[in-house]
Amino acid sequence: MLHHTQHVIMGVEADVDGRQVNLLLKTLKVRLYPTQEQEKLFHSFVGCSKFVYNYVIRKQKENYEQGNKFINYYDFKKQFTQDKKEYSFLLECSNQTLDGTMRDAFKAYENFFDKSRKKLSGYPKYRTRYEKKFYTRYDKVKFGINLDAVKDRNTISRALKNKPPDYDITKRVYFERIGWVKVAEPERFIGINSFKNPRVKFDGKYWYLTVAVELHSPKITHTEEVLGVDLGVKELAIVSNGSRYANVNKSVKMQKIEKRKKRLQRQSSRKYQAQQTKGTAIQKGEKFKKSNNQKKLEAKIAKLSRKQANTRRTHICQAVTDLVKTHPRAIVVENLNVVGMLKNGKLAQSIQEQTFGAFLKQAEWKCTQLGIELIKADRFYPSSKTCNSCGYIHKELKLSDRIFKCPSCAYVKDRDENAADNLRDYGKLLLQTA
Repeated sequence: MLHHTQHVIMGVEADVDGRQVNLLLKTLKVRLYPTQEQEKLFHSFVGCSKFVYNYVIRKQKENYEQGNKFINYYDFKKQFTQDKKEYSFLLECSNQTLDGTMRDAFKAYENFFDKSRKKLSGYPKYRTRYEKKFYTRYDKVKFGINLDAVKDRNTISRALKNKPPDYDITKRVYFERIGWVKVAEPERFIGINSFKNPRVKFDGKYWYLTVAVELHSPKITHTEEVLGVDLGVKELAIVSNGSRYANVNKSVKMQKIEKRKKRLQRQSSRKYQAQQTKGTAIQKGEKFKKSNNQKKLEAKIAKLSRKQANTRRTHICQAVTDLVKTHPRAIVVENLNVVGMLKNGKLAQSIQEQTFGAFLKQAEWKCTQLGIELIKADRFYPSSKTCNSCGYIHKELKLSDRIFKCPSCAYVKDRDENAADNLRDYGKLLLQTA
């Protein structure tokens, strides 16, 4: 998958033609095709961003150890403007990138100090140079320029200077200090007049641009149907209407990728071991010197990992889209304790590969977009152990029991289907009493 769209949802109220309507923030993600020179600049800017982020953390730590108060953003920015002169490499980087990174660091501190958050944030951590996935921020970018609409002809002249005849500026994005960079699917930006939080990301091989745009929530007529969804390891999801979504990790395609990935990982491990036996053991604090073959192996492993992640993401998007296409009134899911589930050593890897969190996040986005109510059942609700016929709770039911047999009324049904039906009834009862 060369480029795709991610979604992030945020409910916003706005006045349009005298009506109060919901606005959605949708994140557009497209692939960039920088030249070799532009890619070097991107890497350089990312390095500068990491330096500034770590610089903020280091200075705040030193300030705290000296017993002083926390330095606010504006005072820190004034001081950084003076300190920046000591680091000549920062002068080559875009000011908006450095300023955006500084704001990201202060946002991390803001989250750390905010004790009202449902999930408390830890103390901001340093960004290491060994991170394979990283991003940098650009507050001012220009999209899909229409040459006829540009009044400043000097802008066009500078953009087209010394360029080949087939150079199309309408298929490029402009970044400060970088220039015009080729972008995939430029037509997706047509008609978009405003956007938020533009960022350039690198996943170890490809460069992407992400921006958030505001969209109006569409008007949808819903049915009275309530769907219960039981997430599992054997299959991704079992729905109360009879739909079942397979575990993509058990597909032939994914198994072939995993088999090849393990083989390459064994090769890489043998190279590390061979270097240790040659008397070149790595001492504490020393950097491991990788051979070119080791770097090639790691690049192949990273490519396979990226392919696995993209396959899982696509499968989840397709499953959730199919789930909401009937426009039900509500969808009921389990409030899973994924962290606790990962403590089960036998199932930890399977649970991690299923990415339940990504499924729930995508379901939340789709439901909000279409006005469907997403209900999360109580974490301790025994959906799998409760008989859907008589309500008896089968406490002796084991995880290995795939068929639910009620000791009270002799009701027999597939374990996951019974759980999905219970979640559906849980949602119906909740809606009736609301």
